Amino acid sequence: MVGIPKLATLRRIRMEGKAMDDLDGDLVKDLVLRKAQFDQMEHLKGALRKKKIVQNEDEDESSHSEYKLVGYIQKISVFPFVVALFTAKQFGILRTLLKMNKDTALHMDATSSLTTTLHQPYTGSRQLYYAIVVTLPDVKDISCIPIAEFVSNRHTVDEIASFLHFYFKKYAEYTGTQKIHFGIRRAETDASLALISGILSALEIGPLNVYLRDCWENLTTSRAMIFVHYICRRHAIQFLKAKVIEHYGRTSEGSKFFIKWLHAFVICSDLWSMSAKMVSALIVCGTRANVALVQSTINSVSNPTSRTGLEPWKILKLENVPKTPPFYLMSPFGYFAVLLGHTNNVDIPKYVLDKIPEIDSDNSSLNEEETSPTNPHYNQKFLMYLLRDVFPLAPMMTHMLLYLNNLPIVQDTNAYSESWFNKMKSRF
Repeated sequence: MVGIPKLATLRRIRMEGKAMDDLDGDLVKDLVLRKAQFDQMEHLKGALRKKKIVQNEDEDESSHSEYKLVGYIQKISVFPFVVALFTAKQFGILRTLLKMNKDTALHMDATSSLTTTLHQPYTGSRQLYYAIVVTLPDVKDISCIPIAEFVSNRHTVDEIASFLHFYFKKYAEYTGTQKIHFGIRRAETDASLALISGILSALEIGPLNVYLRDCWENLTTSRAMIFVHYICRRHAIQFLKAKVIEHYGRTSEGSKFFIKWLHAFVICSDLWSMSAKMVSALIVCGTRANVALVQSTINSVSNPTSRTGLEPWKILKLENVPKTPPFYLMSPFGYFAVLLGHTNNVDIPKYVLDKIPEIDSDNSSLNEEETSPTNPHYNQKFLMYLLRDVFPLAPMMTHMLLYLNNLPIVQDTNAYSESWFNKMKSRF
Protein backbone atom coordinates (compact mmCIF):
# COMPACT_ATOMS: atom_id res chain seq x y z
CA MET A 1 0.00 0.00 0.00
CA VAL A 2 1.41 3.35 -1.05
CA GLY A 3 1.45 5.88 1.78
CA ILE A 4 0.15 9.42 1.43
CA PRO A 5 3.02 11.93 1.20
CA LYS A 6 3.41 14.34 4.09
CA LEU A 7 2.37 17.95 3.61
CA ALA A 8 5.99 19.12 3.73
CA THR A 9 6.84 16.66 0.95
CA LEU A 10 3.97 17.90 -1.22
CA ARG A 11 5.07 21.49 -0.68
CA ARG A 12 8.65 20.65 -1.66
CA ILE A 13 7.46 18.91 -4.83
CA ARG A 14 5.30 21.91 -5.65
CA MET A 15 8.20 24.33 -5.13
CA GLU A 16 10.49 22.20 -7.27
CA GLY A 17 7.88 22.20 -10.02
CA LYS A 18 7.58 25.96 -9.89
CA ALA A 19 11.36 26.34 -9.95
CA MET A 20 11.37 24.62 -13.34
CA ASP A 21 9.47 27.63 -14.69
CA ASP A 22 12.27 30.02 -13.70
CA LEU A 23 14.09 31.63 -16.60
CA ASP A 24 17.28 31.93 -14.54
CA GLY A 25 18.47 30.69 -11.19
CA ASP A 26 19.37 34.23 -10.17
CA LEU A 27 16.27 36.11 -9.02
CA VAL A 28 17.12 39.49 -10.53
CA LYS A 29 18.22 38.00 -13.86
CA ASP A 30 14.98 36.01 -13.91
CA LEU A 31 12.97 39.21 -13.37
CA VAL A 32 14.82 41.04 -16.14
CA LEU A 33 14.13 38.19 -18.56
CA ARG A 34 10.47 38.07 -17.53
CA LYS A 35 10.14 41.82 -18.02
CA ALA A 36 11.42 41.40 -21.58
CA GLN A 37 8.86 38.63 -22.13
CA PHE A 38 5.97 40.72 -20.78
CA ASP A 39 7.00 43.72 -22.88
CA GLN A 40 6.50 41.66 -26.04
CA MET A 41 3.03 40.37 -25.19
CA GLU A 42 0.37 42.03 -27.33
CA HIS A 43 -2.26 42.14 -24.59
CA LEU A 44 0.19 44.07 -22.39
CA LYS A 45 0.82 46.81 -24.93
CA GLY A 46 -1.35 49.73 -23.95
CA ALA A 47 -3.11 51.98 -26.42
CA LEU A 48 -1.08 54.90 -27.74
CA ARG A 49 -1.72 58.13 -25.87
CA LYS A 50 -1.00 61.64 -27.11
CA LYS A 51 0.78 63.77 -24.54
CA LYS A 52 0.73 67.51 -25.09
CA ILE A 53 4.02 69.31 -24.53
CA VAL A 54 4.17 73.11 -24.36
CA GLN A 55 7.20 74.38 -26.25
CA ASN A 56 7.10 77.95 -24.99
CA GLU A 57 5.14 79.10 -21.97
CA ASP A 58 4.72 82.58 -23.49
CA GLU A 59 3.22 81.26 -26.70
CA ASP A 60 0.51 78.82 -27.69
CA GLU A 61 2.88 76.68 -29.72
CA SER A 62 2.83 73.06 -28.65
CA SER A 63 3.48 69.60 -29.99
CA HIS A 64 2.48 66.08 -29.04
CA SER A 65 4.70 63.23 -27.98
CA GLU A 66 3.56 59.64 -28.03
CA TYR A 67 3.26 57.79 -24.72
CA LYS A 68 2.72 54.08 -24.47
CA LEU A 69 2.92 51.86 -21.40
CA VAL A 70 3.94 48.29 -22.18
CA GLY A 71 4.40 45.16 -20.13
CA TYR A 72 3.69 44.27 -16.52
CA ILE A 73 7.01 44.68 -14.69
CA GLN A 74 7.59 48.43 -14.79
CA LYS A 75 10.56 48.77 -12.44
CA ILE A 76 13.26 46.55 -10.96
CA SER A 77 15.62 47.79 -8.26
CA VAL A 78 18.21 45.72 -6.41
CA PHE A 79 19.32 47.98 -3.54
CA PRO A 80 16.71 48.33 -2.13
CA PHE A 81 14.93 45.41 -3.70
CA VAL A 82 11.78 46.72 -5.39
CA VAL A 83 9.65 45.28 -8.17
CA ALA A 84 6.81 47.51 -9.43
CA LEU A 85 3.97 45.74 -11.24
CA PHE A 86 1.12 47.32 -13.20
CA THR A 87 -0.26 47.44 -16.74
CA ALA A 88 -1.97 49.90 -19.06
CA LYS A 89 -5.19 47.91 -18.67
CA GLN A 90 -5.13 48.53 -14.92
CA PHE A 91 -4.78 52.26 -15.61
CA GLY A 92 -7.86 52.03 -17.79
CA ILE A 93 -9.84 50.21 -15.10
CA LEU A 94 -9.02 52.85 -12.49
CA ARG A 95 -9.90 55.70 -14.83
CA THR A 96 -13.22 54.07 -15.77
CA LEU A 97 -14.15 53.41 -12.14
CA LEU A 98 -13.40 57.02 -11.17
CA LYS A 99 -15.60 58.23 -14.02
CA MET A 100 -18.43 55.96 -12.85
CA ASN A 101 -18.05 56.83 -9.16
CA LYS A 102 -15.86 59.70 -7.98
CA ASP A 103 -15.82 58.16 -4.48
CA THR A 104 -14.20 54.91 -5.63
CA ALA A 105 -11.91 53.78 -2.79
CA LEU A 106 -8.35 52.52 -3.04
CA HIS A 107 -7.71 49.68 -0.57
CA MET A 108 -4.02 49.14 0.18
CA ASP A 109 -2.43 46.47 2.33
CA ALA A 110 0.68 44.30 2.52
CA THR A 111 1.44 40.68 3.37
CA SER A 112 4.54 38.56 3.87
CA SER A 113 2.72 35.29 3.18
CA LEU A 114 3.23 35.59 -0.58
CA THR A 115 6.97 36.26 -0.50
CA THR A 116 10.16 34.61 0.69
CA THR A 117 13.39 35.93 2.15
CA LEU A 118 15.76 37.14 -0.55
CA HIS A 119 18.89 35.10 -1.16
CA GLN A 120 22.36 36.55 -0.93
CA PRO A 121 24.05 38.54 -2.38
CA TYR A 122 21.01 40.81 -2.58
CA THR A 123 19.84 40.85 1.02
CA GLY A 124 18.66 38.58 3.75
CA SER A 125 15.75 40.77 4.78
CA ARG A 126 12.05 40.03 4.60
CA GLN A 127 10.02 41.07 1.58
CA LEU A 128 6.42 42.25 1.61
CA TYR A 129 3.93 42.08 -1.23
CA TYR A 130 1.83 45.27 -1.49
CA ALA A 131 -1.37 45.63 -3.49
CA ILE A 132 -3.72 48.52 -4.23
CA VAL A 133 -7.15 46.98 -4.76
CA VAL A 134 -10.42 48.37 -6.11
CA THR A 135 -13.89 46.85 -6.09
CA LEU A 136 -15.78 46.15 -9.28
CA PRO A 137 -19.50 46.95 -9.15
CA ASP A 138 -21.93 44.50 -10.73
CA VAL A 139 -19.22 42.15 -12.05
CA LYS A 140 -20.19 38.53 -11.46
CA ASP A 141 -17.71 36.36 -9.52
CA ILE A 142 -15.09 39.15 -9.36
CA SER A 143 -15.39 41.33 -6.28
CA CYS A 144 -12.02 43.07 -6.47
CA ILE A 145 -8.85 43.37 -8.53
CA PRO A 146 -5.49 45.06 -8.01
CA ILE A 147 -4.61 48.18 -9.99
CA ALA A 148 -1.00 48.10 -8.81
CA GLU A 149 1.33 45.74 -6.97
CA PHE A 150 4.87 45.93 -5.73
CA VAL A 151 7.31 43.85 -3.75
CA SER A 152 9.91 45.45 -1.51
CA ASN A 153 12.29 44.60 1.30
CA ARG A 154 11.99 48.11 2.76
CA HIS A 155 8.78 49.10 4.46
CA THR A 156 9.32 52.77 5.26
CA VAL A 157 7.20 55.80 4.44
CA ASP A 158 9.79 56.89 1.86
CA GLU A 159 9.82 53.54 0.08
CA ILE A 160 6.03 53.23 -0.08
CA ALA A 161 5.67 56.86 -1.17
CA SER A 162 8.37 56.37 -3.82
CA PHE A 163 6.46 53.50 -5.44
CA LEU A 164 3.16 55.37 -5.28
CA HIS A 165 4.72 58.53 -6.73
CA PHE A 166 6.10 56.40 -9.58
CA TYR A 167 2.71 54.77 -10.16
CA PHE A 168 0.64 57.96 -10.16
CA LYS A 169 3.19 59.79 -12.32
CA LYS A 170 2.82 57.04 -14.93
CA TYR A 171 -0.96 57.09 -14.47
CA ALA A 172 -1.11 60.85 -15.09
CA GLU A 173 1.13 60.55 -18.15
CA TYR A 174 -0.94 57.72 -19.61
CA THR A 175 -4.41 59.12 -18.91
CA GLY A 176 -3.61 62.82 -19.17
CA THR A 177 -5.47 63.53 -15.93
CA GLN A 178 -4.79 66.85 -14.24
CA LYS A 179 -7.30 66.41 -11.41
CA ILE A 180 -6.36 67.19 -7.84
CA HIS A 181 -5.00 64.08 -6.09
CA PHE A 182 -5.26 62.37 -9.53
CA GLY A 183 -9.01 62.15 -8.99
CA ILE A 184 -8.63 59.90 -5.92
CA ARG A 185 -10.99 60.90 -3.10
CA ARG A 186 -10.93 57.85 -0.82
CA ALA A 187 -8.30 55.44 0.47
CA GLU A 188 -8.32 52.77 3.13
CA THR A 189 -5.50 50.96 4.91
CA ASP A 190 -4.81 49.35 8.25
CA ALA A 191 -3.29 51.52 11.00
CA SER A 192 0.24 51.41 9.55
CA LEU A 193 1.62 54.95 9.69
CA ALA A 194 3.96 54.05 6.83
CA LEU A 195 1.05 53.11 4.55
CA ILE A 196 -1.05 56.10 5.59
CA SER A 197 1.78 58.62 5.22
CA GLY A 198 2.95 57.06 1.95
CA ILE A 199 -0.49 57.47 0.37
CA LEU A 200 -0.90 61.04 1.64
CA SER A 201 2.51 61.93 0.22
CA ALA A 202 1.95 60.31 -3.17
CA LEU A 203 -1.45 61.97 -3.63
CA GLU A 204 0.18 65.33 -2.83
CA ILE A 205 -1.98 65.87 0.25
CA GLY A 206 0.87 66.52 2.65
CA PRO A 207 2.21 65.14 5.93
CA LEU A 208 -0.11 63.19 8.22
CA ASN A 209 -0.19 65.88 10.92
CA VAL A 210 -1.28 68.47 8.33
CA TYR A 211 -4.04 66.16 7.10
CA LEU A 212 -5.24 65.67 10.69
CA ARG A 213 -5.37 69.46 11.16
CA ASP A 214 -7.54 69.64 8.03
CA CYS A 215 -9.78 66.93 9.49
CA TRP A 216 -10.18 68.94 12.69
CA GLU A 217 -11.05 72.14 10.84
CA ASN A 218 -13.56 70.38 8.59
CA LEU A 219 -15.21 68.43 11.40
CA THR A 220 -15.58 71.52 13.59
CA THR A 221 -17.11 73.48 10.68
CA SER A 222 -19.09 70.58 9.12
CA ARG A 223 -17.37 70.94 5.74
CA ALA A 224 -16.84 67.87 3.57
CA MET A 225 -13.27 66.70 2.94
CA ILE A 226 -11.79 66.61 -0.57
CA PHE A 227 -10.00 63.38 0.36
CA VAL A 228 -10.97 60.83 3.01
CA HIS A 229 -8.47 58.34 4.39
CA TYR A 230 -9.82 55.90 6.93
CA ILE A 231 -8.60 52.84 8.77
CA CYS A 232 -10.34 49.52 8.22
CA ARG A 233 -12.80 49.02 11.09
CA ARG A 234 -12.06 45.31 11.37
CA HIS A 235 -8.31 45.94 11.59
CA ALA A 236 -8.87 48.70 14.15
CA ILE A 237 -10.98 46.40 16.34
CA GLN A 238 -8.42 43.59 16.05
CA PHE A 239 -5.40 45.57 17.17
CA LEU A 240 -7.32 47.52 19.84
CA LYS A 241 -8.67 44.27 21.27
CA ALA A 242 -5.17 42.77 21.29
CA LYS A 243 -3.90 45.76 23.28
CA VAL A 244 -6.79 45.52 25.75
CA ILE A 245 -6.00 41.84 26.37
CA GLU A 246 -2.28 42.64 26.67
CA HIS A 247 -2.94 45.17 29.45
CA TYR A 248 -6.05 43.73 31.15
CA GLY A 249 -6.08 40.02 30.35
CA ARG A 250 -8.98 38.18 28.73
CA THR A 251 -11.50 37.86 31.53
CA SER A 252 -11.10 40.88 33.82
CA GLU A 253 -13.82 43.50 34.25
CA GLY A 254 -11.47 46.06 32.74
CA SER A 255 -11.06 43.91 29.64
CA LYS A 256 -14.83 43.46 29.31
CA PHE A 257 -15.39 47.21 29.59
CA PHE A 258 -12.75 48.23 27.06
CA ILE A 259 -13.77 45.59 24.50
CA LYS A 260 -17.31 46.96 24.71
CA TRP A 261 -15.90 50.51 24.57
CA LEU A 262 -13.75 49.95 21.49
CA HIS A 263 -16.72 48.66 19.49
CA ALA A 264 -18.55 51.88 20.40
CA PHE A 265 -15.51 54.08 19.69
CA VAL A 266 -14.90 52.92 16.11
CA ILE A 267 -18.47 53.82 15.09
CA CYS A 268 -18.40 57.38 16.47
CA SER A 269 -20.18 59.56 13.93
CA ASP A 270 -19.21 63.08 15.05
CA LEU A 271 -17.17 65.11 17.52
CA TRP A 272 -19.88 64.75 20.18
CA SER A 273 -19.68 60.96 20.25
CA MET A 274 -15.88 60.95 19.86
CA SER A 275 -15.48 63.31 22.83
CA ALA A 276 -17.81 61.22 24.99
CA LYS A 277 -15.97 57.99 24.22
CA MET A 278 -12.58 59.61 24.83
CA VAL A 279 -13.73 60.83 28.25
CA SER A 280 -15.10 57.38 29.15
CA ALA A 281 -11.83 55.63 28.39
CA LEU A 282 -9.69 58.29 30.05
CA ILE A 283 -11.71 58.19 33.28
CA VAL A 284 -11.77 54.39 33.56
CA CYS A 285 -8.07 53.72 32.91
CA GLY A 286 -6.69 57.04 34.12
CA THR A 287 -8.53 57.75 37.40
CA ARG A 288 -6.41 56.46 40.26
CA ALA A 289 -9.16 56.16 42.86
CA ASN A 290 -12.19 53.92 42.54
CA VAL A 291 -14.63 56.80 42.87
CA ALA A 292 -18.29 56.63 41.97
CA LEU A 293 -17.51 58.38 38.69
CA VAL A 294 -15.54 55.37 37.44
CA GLN A 295 -18.37 52.95 38.09
CA SER A 296 -21.02 55.22 36.61
CA THR A 297 -18.84 55.64 33.51
CA ILE A 298 -18.57 51.87 33.15
CA ASN A 299 -22.32 51.46 33.55
CA SER A 300 -23.11 54.11 30.92
CA VAL A 301 -20.68 53.05 28.18
CA SER A 302 -23.54 51.91 25.90
CA ASN A 303 -25.80 54.90 26.55
CA PRO A 304 -26.65 57.26 23.65
CA THR A 305 -24.44 60.34 23.40
CA SER A 306 -25.89 63.59 24.70
CA ARG A 307 -25.50 66.43 22.18
CA THR A 308 -26.51 69.32 24.39
CA GLY A 309 -24.58 71.89 26.37
CA LEU A 310 -21.12 73.26 25.68
CA GLU A 311 -19.24 71.77 22.73
CA PRO A 312 -16.27 70.01 24.39
CA TRP A 313 -13.92 70.50 21.44
CA LYS A 314 -14.05 74.27 21.96
CA ILE A 315 -11.39 73.90 24.69
CA LEU A 316 -8.81 73.41 21.93
CA LYS A 317 -7.25 76.31 20.05
CA LEU A 318 -5.74 75.01 16.84
CA GLU A 319 -2.93 77.58 16.92
CA ASN A 320 -1.66 76.01 20.16
CA VAL A 321 -1.21 72.58 18.58
CA PRO A 322 2.56 72.15 18.01
CA LYS A 323 4.08 71.44 14.60
CA THR A 324 7.06 69.58 16.01
CA PRO A 325 7.25 66.11 17.64
CA PRO A 326 6.01 64.21 19.51
CA PHE A 327 3.51 63.19 16.86
CA TYR A 328 0.62 62.49 19.22
CA LEU A 329 0.58 66.16 20.23
CA MET A 330 0.99 67.35 16.61
CA SER A 331 -2.41 65.80 15.97
CA PRO A 332 -5.24 68.09 17.16
CA PHE A 333 -7.12 64.97 18.25
CA GLY A 334 -4.24 63.74 20.42
CA TYR A 335 -3.77 67.21 21.88
CA PHE A 336 -7.51 67.47 22.53
CA ALA A 337 -7.49 64.10 24.33
CA VAL A 338 -4.83 65.36 26.75
CA LEU A 339 -6.88 68.51 27.43
CA LEU A 340 -9.99 66.37 27.99
CA GLY A 341 -8.14 64.13 30.40
CA HIS A 342 -6.80 67.05 32.40
CA THR A 343 -10.26 68.66 32.52
CA ASN A 344 -11.64 65.41 33.97
CA ASN A 345 -8.86 65.05 36.57
CA VAL A 346 -7.26 62.08 34.84
CA ASP A 347 -3.79 61.07 36.08
CA ILE A 348 -1.82 62.13 33.00
CA PRO A 349 1.99 62.07 33.48
CA LYS A 350 3.61 65.42 34.22
CA TYR A 351 6.04 65.13 31.27
CA VAL A 352 2.99 65.16 28.97
CA LEU A 353 1.27 68.05 30.73
CA ASP A 354 4.51 70.05 30.59
CA LYS A 355 4.13 70.16 26.80
CA ILE A 356 0.67 71.76 26.97
CA PRO A 357 0.88 75.57 27.39
CA GLU A 358 -2.76 75.80 28.54
CA ILE A 359 -1.98 73.59 31.55
CA ASP A 360 0.02 74.53 34.63
CA SER A 361 1.40 71.09 35.41
CA ASP A 362 2.97 72.26 38.70
CA ASN A 363 -0.50 72.91 40.10
CA SER A 364 -2.04 69.72 38.71
CA SER A 365 -3.00 67.10 41.27
CA LEU A 366 -4.42 63.61 41.27
CA ASN A 367 -8.11 62.94 41.85
CA GLU A 368 -7.47 61.44 45.29
CA GLU A 369 -4.56 60.92 47.65
CA GLU A 370 -2.45 57.90 46.82
CA THR A 371 -3.71 56.30 50.03
CA SER A 372 -7.26 56.24 48.65
CA PRO A 373 -8.78 52.94 47.47
CA THR A 374 -7.32 51.98 44.09
CA ASN A 375 -9.39 51.86 40.94
CA PRO A 376 -8.86 48.25 39.70
CA HIS A 377 -9.01 49.44 36.09
CA TYR A 378 -6.32 52.10 36.56
CA ASN A 379 -3.55 51.43 34.04
CA GLN A 380 -1.24 54.26 33.06
CA LYS A 381 0.51 52.22 30.35
CA PHE A 382 -2.80 51.65 28.60
CA LEU A 383 -3.71 55.30 29.15
CA MET A 384 -0.53 56.39 27.35
CA TYR A 385 -1.20 53.87 24.57
CA LEU A 386 -4.57 55.52 23.95
CA LEU A 387 -3.05 59.01 24.06
CA ARG A 388 -0.11 58.18 21.79
CA ASP A 389 -1.43 55.64 19.29
CA VAL A 390 -5.24 55.71 19.19
CA PHE A 391 -6.72 59.14 19.87
CA PRO A 392 -4.35 61.04 17.52
CA LEU A 393 -5.85 59.02 14.62
CA ALA A 394 -9.44 59.29 15.88
CA PRO A 395 -11.00 60.69 12.66
CA MET A 396 -9.47 57.85 10.64
CA MET A 397 -10.38 55.11 13.13
CA THR A 398 -14.02 56.15 13.45
CA HIS A 399 -16.93 56.86 11.10
CA MET A 400 -16.67 60.63 11.49
CA LEU A 401 -15.18 61.38 8.07
CA LEU A 402 -17.54 58.94 6.35
CA TYR A 403 -20.56 60.68 7.87
CA LEU A 404 -19.07 64.10 7.10
CA ASN A 405 -18.80 63.19 3.40
CA ASN A 406 -22.07 61.20 3.28
CA LEU A 407 -20.19 58.02 2.38
CA PRO A 408 -21.61 54.53 3.03
CA ILE A 409 -20.27 53.12 6.28
CA VAL A 410 -20.73 49.53 5.08
CA GLN A 411 -17.53 49.97 3.07
CA ASP A 412 -15.30 50.71 6.07
CA THR A 413 -13.46 47.42 5.68
CA ASN A 414 -10.19 46.47 4.05
CA ALA A 415 -11.38 42.91 3.46
CA TYR A 416 -11.04 43.57 -0.27
CA SER A 417 -7.23 43.60 -0.01
CA GLU A 418 -7.23 40.45 2.08
CA SER A 419 -9.66 38.83 -0.34
CA TRP A 420 -7.15 39.46 -3.13
CA PHE A 421 -4.31 38.06 -1.00
CA ASN A 422 -6.34 34.90 -0.39
CA LYS A 423 -6.93 34.50 -4.12
CA MET A 424 -3.18 34.80 -4.69
CA LYS A 425 -2.41 32.28 -1.95
CA SER A 426 -4.74 29.74 -3.54
CA ARG A 427 -2.80 30.02 -6.80
CA PHE A 428 0.75 29.89 -5.50
